Amino acid sequence: MGWKYYLPEAKQDAEVLNELEKIELEHSKLHPEDIKLIDPCMGSGHILVYAFDVLMDIYRDAGYSDRDASKSILENNLYGLEIDERAYHLAYFALMMKARQYNRRILSKDTKINLVEIVESSVELNNDLLSRLGEYKELGQYLVETFKEAKEFGSILNLDCTLEQLQKLENNLFEIDNNAKYGSMLDQIESQQLIDLMEPLLKQAKLLVQKYDVVVTNPPYMAPDPKQKPYVQENYPDSKSDLFAAFIEKGLDLTKVNGYSCLVTMQSWMFLSSYEKLRMKLINNNTLTNLMQMENMVMHIAFGTCVSCFKKGKINNFKGTYNHVKLSDLNDDIPIVFPNKRNRFAQVSTENFKKIPGRPIAYWASINIIESFMYKKIEDYINCKSGIMTGSDDYIKLWFEPQISHIKMDCKTYLDMGEYKWFPLNSGGGFRKWYGNNSKVVDLYHDGYNIKNNVKNYRLRDKKYYFRMGITWGRITSSDIAFRDVVSGSLFGDAGPIGFVEEHKDYILSFFNTCVTKYLLKILNPTLNFQVHDIMSLPMIISKNEIEVENICQVNIEISKQDWDSFETSWDFKVHPLVELRLAGAYALGDNAPSARISSAYKDWSMACEERFNQLKANEEELNRIFIDIYGLQDELTPEVEDKDVTVRKADLARDIKSFISYAVGCMFGRYSLDVEGLAYAGGEWDDSKYTTFIPDKDDIIPICDEEYFEDDIVSRFVEFVSAVYGSDTLEENLNFIADALGGKGTPREVLRNYFLNDFFKNHCNTYQVTGSGKRPIYWLFDSGKKNGFKALVYIHRYTPDLIARMRTGYIHPQQARYRTQIELLQEQIDMAGSTSEKVKLSKQLKKIHEQLLELNKYEEIVHHWADKMEPMDLDDGVKVNYAKFQELLAKIK
Repeated sequence: MGWKYYLPEAKQDAEVLNELEKIELEHSKLHPEDIKLIDPCMGSGHILVYAFDVLMDIYRDAGYSDRDASKSILENNLYGLEIDERAYHLAYFALMMKARQYNRRILSKDTKINLVEIVESSVELNNDLLSRLGEYKELGQYLVETFKEAKEFGSILNLDCTLEQLQKLENNLFEIDNNAKYGSMLDQIESQQLIDLMEPLLKQAKLLVQKYDVVVTNPPYMAPDPKQKPYVQENYPDSKSDLFAAFIEKGLDLTKVNGYSCLVTMQSWMFLSSYEKLRMKLINNNTLTNLMQMENMVMHIAFGTCVSCFKKGKINNFKGTYNHVKLSDLNDDIPIVFPNKRNRFAQVSTENFKKIPGRPIAYWASINIIESFMYKKIEDYINCKSGIMTGSDDYIKLWFEPQISHIKMDCKTYLDMGEYKWFPLNSGGGFRKWYGNNSKVVDLYHDGYNIKNNVKNYRLRDKKYYFRMGITWGRITSSDIAFRDVVSGSLFGDAGPIGFVEEHKDYILSFFNTCVTKYLLKILNPTLNFQVHDIMSLPMIISKNEIEVENICQVNIEISKQDWDSFETSWDFKVHPLVELRLAGAYALGDNAPSARISSAYKDWSMACEERFNQLKANEEELNRIFIDIYGLQDELTPEVEDKDVTVRKADLARDIKSFISYAVGCMFGRYSLDVEGLAYAGGEWDDSKYTTFIPDKDDIIPICDEEYFEDDIVSRFVEFVSAVYGSDTLEENLNFIADALGGKGTPREVLRNYFLNDFFKNHCNTYQVTGSGKRPIYWLFDSGKKNGFKALVYIHRYTPDLIARMRTGYIHPQQARYRTQIELLQEQIDMAGSTSEKVKLSKQLKKIHEQLLELNKYEEIVHHWADKMEPMDLDDGVKVNYAKFQELLAKIK
């Protein structure tokens, strides 16, 4: 890739410069042969090969020939450790080939090389062998015990011995070897056994104990495995979450005072709360001289990394150099110059980091940002809690799954819960600001009886917090964080914490949804997992603009609520927006209401959406301006809001027409009614009086066929619905408009039939889902297979145990009879056909009907079995459980 780096000198204080001069003077006295560099996770040795060239330049400056320098570098300067045998051999080969570049005779010389494949001590020392070690018996036994599982731990092993002790043991082994030459054959054998065991252990022990001028490595990025975990927890308590963090500590442990440890690691140690103690240890005891942070994919891996360079030993007030590399900076033809001053370039002291809660390595934070953390924090205004954990998804459903009469939507306190089973639950969700993502309910029947008696790992919060108002957000996001007003009567889950707030609620919600909060959170925790303490650490400045801010906030909440409630997945949905205006006019004019056009309704809807969108965007930009001024960030932030970050929807013709069709199907089943607002039926007792304008299907079975075989054929019923809403005079015009929005070929009715056959159920599944919960359709598609022999929709809230039997006798048997009749007629027509082309056409039809009949005959056998079972359905079990139970009869859900 051709990267080029240089490390610029920051403008340091006089005291810092004096300290640096002393260190530089000390380093200048080093002879080239005295410089020691180690890669404790050397892999195939690419870092050591690069270091070889750097050291060669140092030797040349000192007057060495290339031949002498190359041998000295191998013997005195470069060290490496590796647990994998193949990688060790590759590193050895690469380094020797690099040396041969400067010394063609290097392979023929007896050159010592300081690369080690870490080995395990595979045998126990017996008493006879131990006695040969004399006073070093305990040290030998210690090494054997320590390296028993050395390949599990590699370079993170910490040895409780000194280099001097190891040297004495090595000398002792040398004497044993010499003395054995004059002893018996048994002495020689046992001495050789001892040496063969101890020599490799000694070699790797010396590399792990001695100190180096430079440590450079790219350690493994992985959590400790079960064998490693106890050791890492004991020896690296501040970095125990991941091996790369443990290696940051190990690297400094291997480094001499005033030496350098430089590692390529994940960037999470810079920000996560689990590494706060590690950060404090690092910046209190060492000097962070250089750091380069790289965003996702810069290193060709799907997460952010960083290169950090620590000088061992603290230089107070030293200003390190920091930079950020973006993926867009990469260009194969143009080398990257470090630092790239366009991207978060900074030269600051680590003392700045101590002023920010959590001590993140937020090198780009300005003085204004740092000073803002001196104000009160959010925790002084709101009481923030992580919420209910059920320990199992079995006790959380999407609100449209259970019977609606089992859900209590309007509790004020826990005293209102009564005998209800399900209660609204804030549980994160997608990126949406101000209002929305109200989709889930939780089973807290009798104070969570089912959870308490079936789950071990659960958490039910103190009931005094139930149903209180506040602010919520999604703890885990896939983009930016978004904050919302808590819906009245709802609880809070672990993925949707709540900040309970008594005063300044709208002001704080407004602040949360500004670019200022986004900017501050990138400093506190630039990951996608926002913990409660991250939010609580935000600085809060209550300004004189509070009333203006709160007024804007209330408008934003109302706009977002109107948008959310316009779609049937909201529990406050009343009527589809393309029907609402028409019905309002019809009710006003009574029986004399004229026919209407869906195109006009869509135009009005589109204008309303556009107005909402533009108003919300303008309001958010105004709030950004206000808070940018309050926090003094005019030089760092701009108030503009991108369209993609405005979380109300613009009109979309195809989506909105499909939504209209979904509402029509809901009216066909009686879930909705043109005569009442909101849910007309979602379980419980049926009420005929709710339906006069458009009568629902009587048997909860609506067939979808490629021809109009049944009286309640879904296309016929949809045409009837459109006529009921917009009038018969404009029916064909309205069907044309709907068909054009769907796309496809043929007449409007053919387009509609094709949509119901192939796409409606897929769209329904995509609509009735929530991220993390999967697809939860409430209209189920009974499906015989790919030949469309038989398809029918049913509404699960109207399901009864005899439904499948009624489907078999009322629909499947008549359809089989129709197919048989059609086959006979087509066969007769083929026999009487006067032309070849006509015979071919009729034969294709015959083949299709024949295949549909064969498919349906097989399906009927399965249906027969289920019809006899009279299987009940408990809606409280949820769609996932119930759909799996009837899966054999139903369309597959991806």
